[in-house]
Amino acid sequence: MKKLFIAGILSAFLLAGCGNSDPLGGQYYFGWAQIKLPNGEIVEGEVDAWNHGNENDRVRVTIDGIDYNTHFSNVCLFSEKPE
Repeated sequence: MKKLFIAGILSAFLLAGCGNSDPLGGQYYFGWAQIKLPNGEIVEGEVDAWNHGNENDRVRVTIDGIDYNTHFSNVCLFSEKPE
């Protein structure tokens, strides 16, 4: 019974790492993004800011002062510019 309780606590802690922050409450850093627009165009650039809600699969990324609000499947976020 004790092992089951400990396994449950560990599982809950590991699942807390999924999403916008790590288990200790820190934010992830993304410095570069590629965004696919509905017309097929790819916009990429340095990330000014980004945000996503906890209860949906949408993300808002700001590149060069322009906000792009889209689904996560249309965005690639990188810690630095890919080569």
